[in-house]
Amino acid sequence: MKRILYLAVIAGMLIAQEASVRMTLNEGKYFIGDRIRITYEVNGSGTQIFLIPDLREWIDRIEILDQETSTRNKKDRRITRIVVEAVAFDTGFVLLPAVPVICADSTGFGVRDTLFTPEKYIYIHSMLDSTASALPLNPPLPLHLMTWWEILISAVLLFLSLFLLWRGLRHRNGKPDEEGTPWESPQDTARRDIERLVSKNYPEKGEWKAFYLELTDIVRDFLEKIHYIHLHELSTTELLPVLKPFFGDERYRQIRDFFQSADLVKFAKGIAGIEQCDKDLALIRKIIGESEADQHTPGLRPDTEGPFAG
Repeated sequence: MKRILYLAVIAGMLIAQEASVRMTLNEGKYFIGDRIRITYEVNGSGTQIFLIPDLREWIDRIEILDQETSTRNKKDRRITRIVVEAVAFDTGFVLLPAVPVICADSTGFGVRDTLFTPEKYIYIHSMLDSTASALPLNPPLPLHLMTWWEILISAVLLFLSLFLLWRGLRHRNGKPDEEGTPWESPQDTARRDIERLVSKNYPEKGEWKAFYLELTDIVRDFLEKIHYIHLHELSTTELLPVLKPFFGDERYRQIRDFFQSADLVKFAKGIAGIEQCDKDLALIRKIIGESEADQHTPGLRPDTEGPFAG
């Protein structure tokens, strides 16, 4: 009798240590878009721990929205609860498959085991009743696209758009603006700038530096335009070798002396005198006239023939 009682106690202890899994669902019909709550409850001994997989990898016919896991101890039992919120977007049968749950012993002495949740089929119903008939449709109401004031505003905007387009095409294809500056040759520009410089009477006022600053700027601008070279950024030392191929020896010497004496006035506070200013103006006017004549003489090289040869 004692042996039988002893064996019964051992069997009860073994049964108490055995883990179990059960699954419950919220009751009622399931329709497309309804929330489906699936609850798994794993019950084991106090020393057992359970590894729960991600149910999104196992249930594929419905959309898993959320998965929560909680564990509590009750006497000598450990209960792990998994609550899944899901929703279905298609009708028909959906299989909730058997999901593996790994059971291990927290003491390290137990044997690892694998439990499986129960399988279950659920049916997703359509929101439409198969016996229902379509509701009668009323004819569509006439749609007024625009009111009278919207039509008026659209017409005004269209008119303004066409008017601006016409003005733009006319300005593009029409005659040049009479008030615009007409084109003039480099020689005419240089002569006009020299006359403006002369009208300022710098030599009579003794303002030698201002006179040569403007005169050398006029000469640089003129030579740039007729020879297509950049001179404004160059110093006199850098400028003279660039100009040498365009003049004969005598004229080059005169240009060289002009720029060097102008630098003495501009940067060394030199005094030029009215006679020197008139002489330099005459030289520049002569160079401008020679360049104009040379443009009308074909076949001449400015460094060996023609007016610039000196």
